[in-house]
Amino acid sequence: MKGVSVGTPFFLYHSGCSGRGSMDQRLQETLIFRRFCGILNRPGQFGSIEKAGMHMNSTTVLPQGYHETEHINLQTDKKTALRINITALIVMVALMVLGHFAFCPIVTLYGESGGALASLLRLGVLLAAYFAYIILHELTHAAAMKLSGGTNLRFGFTGLYAYAGSEKDYFNKAAYIVIALAPLAVWGVIFTVLLLLVPTEWFWVVYFLQIGNLTGAAGDIYVTAKIIKMPRDVLVMDTGVEMFFYTK
Repeated sequence: MKGVSVGTPFFLYHSGCSGRGSMDQRLQETLIFRRFCGILNRPGQFGSIEKAGMHMNSTTVLPQGYHETEHINLQTDKKTALRINITALIVMVALMVLGHFAFCPIVTLYGESGGALASLLRLGVLLAAYFAYIILHELTHAAAMKLSGGTNLRFGFTGLYAYAGSEKDYFNKAAYIVIALAPLAVWGVIFTVLLLLVPTEWFWVVYFLQIGNLTGAAGDIYVTAKIIKMPRDVLVMDTGVEMFFYTK
């Protein structure tokens, strides 16, 4: 999503503002446009109109007066990471129980429907699809960053985790919440639609992907819960491995 350009007022493009209108009308429309720009520049609402190094939702230059107030690294904070993983495991088991009793018995994933080869095919597709989803999850984060004005995005793997991030962008609060929750929302909708369309024997293939989407976003949900409690003017840098929070 690009910032709003202030080069030519868009109010002046319609026929009534082409130079034939009255001076009072043109003056009034100019004042309306200036008020519109003032709203966009109002702190804590829509961010700043695009300037050098800045975007409506992000900036590559830390504004004057900002300083680091919090830092999250779940690779070094083992205690927090363990709590998040245990919570995700509990949610996964609960969703499996729900799926088995409320929707479709799990035996359909590996049962006799179609024979042993069909069961192996479903299991193979599930494994391949989940590894693909891990990459797509991070690409969705990256797409949200790009739409929020992110630059110099980078990708990588650390142990069992894939990541996307940037070491040069500071995102505002609203933009970063969208970035954090984008994969959960986008893939949640996609998998829900697929669950309504696939035949019974393929239900658990898609349902496990949905479970992975929900539990795999545990860290994103944790960070979102943290940032919601922070000041409205907070800026976030997410390198993919670490998150730094800056406020005035």
